[in-house]
Amino acid sequence: MPYSYLSHLYCPKTLDHYDADRIQQLSQAGAPLLVAYDLQALKQHWKPADLFGREASLWRYH
Repeated sequence: MPYSYLSHLYCPKTLDHYDADRIQQLSQAGAPLLVAYDLQALKQHWKPADLFGREASLWRYH
């Protein structure tokens, strides 16, 4: 299972895509970048039962 299902970053104003492997904050249009996830891959590889038995912290969702 991958570390994250992060697909890419995108600008909400222009919908331009940005590389998620680089630290970035603003798009060329000056808007904060939003995160897109590969939800199809996540749906195939992850089930809610995967959370059972994990520590009750933010990291349980990793």
